[in-house]
Amino acid sequence: MNKYKFREEDIQIILEHLDKNDPQNATREYVLQLLEIFQEFAKTLAKKDPRLAEEFYKSLLENQKITEENDDIE
Repeated sequence: MNKYKFREEDIQIILEHLDKNDPQNATREYVLQLLEIFQEFAKTLAKKDPRLAEEFYKSLLENQKITEENDDIE
């Protein structure tokens, strides 16, 4: 069982995305499963290929920056 408590804000953001793009899976339980899968992926990647994990992390940060800039435009 995952000991990390996911932030409610993150859960809601994913739920909103799923509601628009994948309504049949727009449930809290599904979102929590996704978050746990992503978390396990990140742990595995960091252990097996730290360089690739760092590149992936930087890519996520850049994507977040672009998303925030787009949100400011709207």
